Amino acid sequence: MIEALWGSRTVRVLALTTAVAVALVTVQPPGFVQVTRLLIAISTALTIYVCFRMTRHPEFGGQSRRFWERTLFAMSAMTLAIGCDLISPYTTGSLVTGVGTVSRVLGAVAFAWALLRLSTHTDTRAQKVALWLDITTLTAASMILLGHAVLDDFLKERASIPPEPMALLVTSGVGVFLVARLALSRGSLLPPRALAATAVAACTGGMVPPMAMLLGWGAGVPGSGPLMVAPVIANLGLVLAGRFQLVDDRNAGAAEPGGIWRRVLPYAAVVAVDLLLLAHVHSGDSGLMVVTVGAVFLTVLVVARQLVASRENEVLEARFRLLVQNSSDVISISDTDGQVTYCSPAIGRVLGLPPSAAIGTLVPDWAHPDDTAGLRECWEKTLSGGPGASATCRMRVRNSAGEWRWMEIATTNLLHEPSVGGVLTNSRDVTETTLVQERLSHEVTHDALTGIANRVLFTRRMEAAVAGGGPFSIVLMDLDGFKGVNDTLGHAAGDALLIAVAERMTASVRSTDTVARLGGDEFAILFDGLVGDPVDRVLVRITEALLIPVPVQEQLISVRASFGVADASGDVDELLHNADIAMYAAKLRGEGGHVRYSDGMRIQGRDDPAGPLRAAIAAGELVLHYQPVVSLPGGRLAGVEALVRWRHPERGLLGPGEFIPLAEESGLIVPLGAWVLREAVRQSAQWITEFGDAAPGTVAVNVSAAQLREDGFAEVVATALRAEGLAAARLCAEITESTAIGGGATGRNLTMLREIGVRLSLDDFGTGSATLSTLATCPVDQIKLDRSFVTGPDAIPQAVIQLAHSLGIEAVAEGIETQEQADRLAGLGYHLGQGFLYARPMPAAELAARLPAFTVA
Repeated sequence: MIEALWGSRTVRVLALTTAVAVALVTVQPPGFVQVTRLLIAISTALTIYVCFRMTRHPEFGGQSRRFWERTLFAMSAMTLAIGCDLISPYTTGSLVTGVGTVSRVLGAVAFAWALLRLSTHTDTRAQKVALWLDITTLTAASMILLGHAVLDDFLKERASIPPEPMALLVTSGVGVFLVARLALSRGSLLPPRALAATAVAACTGGMVPPMAMLLGWGAGVPGSGPLMVAPVIANLGLVLAGRFQLVDDRNAGAAEPGGIWRRVLPYAAVVAVDLLLLAHVHSGDSGLMVVTVGAVFLTVLVVARQLVASRENEVLEARFRLLVQNSSDVISISDTDGQVTYCSPAIGRVLGLPPSAAIGTLVPDWAHPDDTAGLRECWEKTLSGGPGASATCRMRVRNSAGEWRWMEIATTNLLHEPSVGGVLTNSRDVTETTLVQERLSHEVTHDALTGIANRVLFTRRMEAAVAGGGPFSIVLMDLDGFKGVNDTLGHAAGDALLIAVAERMTASVRSTDTVARLGGDEFAILFDGLVGDPVDRVLVRITEALLIPVPVQEQLISVRASFGVADASGDVDELLHNADIAMYAAKLRGEGGHVRYSDGMRIQGRDDPAGPLRAAIAAGELVLHYQPVVSLPGGRLAGVEALVRWRHPERGLLGPGEFIPLAEESGLIVPLGAWVLREAVRQSAQWITEFGDAAPGTVAVNVSAAQLREDGFAEVVATALRAEGLAAARLCAEITESTAIGGGATGRNLTMLREIGVRLSLDDFGTGSATLSTLATCPVDQIKLDRSFVTGPDAIPQAVIQLAHSLGIEAVAEGIETQEQADRLAGLGYHLGQGFLYARPMPAAELAARLPAFTVA
């Protein structure tokens, strides 16, 4: 109270005015009436000023602002009435007095209307009926007691009742009604202290003067004698209400009158009337006494029963309120237009705002301009779906600090529920989750070292460009001599050089172009809407930028680059192949620069050891053979392993040992592995279409360490599966122990492969040095016993199968060449095997022809 009194200059002046008025009325010096009326005018003017300021306060919602607007109108009418009181002694006739009376009544009605609209609680129909019954009971009982005190003498003497007492009695009834409304209503717009100050203003200004005059304490004329201080005190109460709302509303919810008052006040009034009845009947007819006592007894029973029921309901309501108030979700109720009629206190914890800041506002007004369309769609879906329909969306909402927070909004249509009667909204702060998702999405589509796009994002944008049908060009770029930088200066120097290259490439192209790092020192550019000479000029600019030395480890390094250009034609794979051929044609010239792909272009590769293999990949000379994986001991087909072969135009069919080491050394293992993956997935899907249940259950593909180190490799796998419609569980990725223990991108890719459902198999199990730790840190679905243990003692195969059984994973025995080996391994507990005993690796067509024999085996 002291803080509020001295918190502003206006409140201090008004408090001083009130103190002077009270002192004058108490002492009553000569001329005190005129001075006191002047103080009343000053007090009312200050109150009007405070009400006007409250209507303009930016933190108040629509309903709070409307309360102060109505109060401002009421006080303006009261000011006119007070002015009429000041000049009425100096005028003749009844015009001024009549205007003052009408203004006073108008002000009282306006203030009563403002008080009646204070409640923000959404009551059910039954609750509203109970509330008005309680208000009527309290008002009627109070008026019976007051009427008995005032009119008893007139009634006993059977005399006519003068109009003045009846008018004042009606005025007192209005005051009692307003106080009852404030005392019994739930969920006021004002905080508790502001509501109490408003009640004091209503009692002092509206009810105390007429009641005091009725009881003989005043002079019988409003605003005269000791009762002159009532308007000043009422004004102070109203200004304090505004001050308390400013101080308390930021940290407190709407006022909830104590449950004890709502339970006791109506029944206390009934008991008071009963006691009055008993007092009057005490000296009367004894029969009437019996009836009266019986009525009182029944009343006591009803009151007791109602108190018990009320207490039970209040416990349930208190439990619900605690759940709402302590929920991490902001719960609100809105009408069909989106206007908020209720908001839980959780908005203070989530957004730092009081509930009153939301009440009366429209839900779309809270959303970020870019999110209103999604919110509108969510709202329309909820309303059009009928009773119980719900929808969810995300939007940004500004908190008290001016920051935008991501909120997940769940709306439910509860217009049909009497207890709600609106659209229920649960709002949850998901800012941190959204930021994490955005960061993870960025990591999946961007290169971790340079920050530019990676292969996944570049492929997506290429696919979009192909689908768009417009002109575009793609460029593949490879740094010349980059391996020497790594070998002489170390990988840290190489990384620094790659970062500088990415920055210079990005600075040389348009913002609409895409610069990507595909892996190692290989980069790519997508020029959307740009072909021909403009592309050549950009590549010349990039070449010149790369020649500017880069400071690395106190040395200046400049690099050359070779570019291969392909204009829009064909699908994504064809474009990449064409650009790759052109790039290595530029590299073979030995001077960097760029070459544009033309029909019939081939790479001879005489000066590049990996050139022939690169050309073979581009020309489609690689093929897949498939070796069956069968059940033991019967030999029924369970799956296949895809093994790559090179159909060399001069040397014939080459096994992987002839070219895989070269592919790993040159970095070609990444595009080669990507082709193997796509082809194996395509072939497996084709077998399922042709043979149904007789098709191989799984297809296994060997995955290299270089592939797993590529950011976005898991997305490449997922894209291949989606393209062919193959279930992820039908694909098995075979990795080695040294590959599995890698961290960084390798760990992320393995985790994502398991999440999308791809099976992991640990190949050549038992030959590495970290077998057990690998199984602990990288859970797999299958282990493959290395062929070197098939011909040896049973100790190691037996230990491996026991380990597999204890971990709940499959075990496959490789390299089975005799029936004796198959029977021995089956006896040890192996259910799957692979080896020349059953079949050598064969082309897809040959395997398809032998499927019936494997199926009935």
